Amino acid sequence: MKIHTSYSVRIQGYSAVLDRTVALYRSAVDFFIDVMLRNWQQFDGLKQTDPQGKAPGLPRSGRLFPPLYKNQQFVRNGRYCARIKVFVRNTWDWITVGLRKTDVDYIALHCTLRKELCPTVCKRGKVWSLDFAYEEEAALNKTDVNDQVIVAVDLGINNAATAVAMRSDGTVLERRFLHLSSEKDRLERSMGRIGKAQRRGAKKMPRLWARAKGISDEIARKTA
Repeated sequence: MKIHTSYSVRIQGYSAVLDRTVALYRSAVDFFIDVMLRNWQQFDGLKQTDPQGKAPGLPRSGRLFPPLYKNQQFVRNGRYCARIKVFVRNTWDWITVGLRKTDVDYIALHCTLRKELCPTVCKRGKVWSLDFAYEEEAALNKTDVNDQVIVAVDLGINNAATAVAMRSDGTVLERRFLHLSSEKDRLERSMGRIGKAQRRGAKKMPRLWARAKGISDEIARKTA
């Protein structure tokens, strides 16, 4: 069985350059989507087994981020730095970006034996990062189904998650609860500030919404 994982490494600097690069990438993706939609019947007829159907809706690249293919758009030139190809000074050229030491050291500790795939340049809030994907092979044991132990995880409302380990006959071996109480309190306070501002007539409130989204993302990340 193949297992895929990803880890984010924060990039230092070049925010404006990366914004422009991603905008051009999304524009190119939208162009090719438009080509596919305009010529849907021709592309749809290339399929061997599926019947022809209607063209899909009007998809857009949205928040899609570009992968950086090794040696073409991404090259390591040091333990804590790398070269990536971006759109800068009205052309595609290489820049050197610094990688946060704690992120790199964490990956080196946990991913040494895994196969590194192409990284993706991403932005969360105002922070840019390279998301490194890794692949590894894991052998599944051939334990008889009656002797197997399963783990079930339920994403709840009162608790962030509840995990239960049990045998095939329903015997519960262990139960764990993930509360994340402090994070949920922070989210409630943040949403309370948004509600209070709305009652006072505020409409957009980008900073308040960005803070709430950041806390929500943190809860999702810790739960995962």
